[in-house]
Amino acid sequence: MSTIADALVSLGVSGYSLIGEPTTEEEFKAAFTGTTDKTWAEIKAEKERIDYVAKRAAEYPSVVDQLDLIYHSGIDAWKAKIKETKDKYPKP
Repeated sequence: MSTIADALVSLGVSGYSLIGEPTTEEEFKAAFTGTTDKTWAEIKAEKERIDYVAKRAAEYPSVVDQLDLIYHSGIDAWKAKIKETKDKYPKP
């Protein structure tokens, strides 16, 4: 699971201090010291995007297993397997 700090780094925000893990805009304003042009909505959306990417990556079979599935069962079986993860974790 990512943190607000991870989202800030991903958005290119630097030179700040953050106390704790804020969950609301008010908490963020109280916990953040520094300057940023990013809104709370942008920061929260980036955190959700990072979480989504990590969850999907953890669920996909390894490349070796994917290639083995294609070799033994064909592209349609591979697409069905990959679709399970895509359906479980849709893009935000």
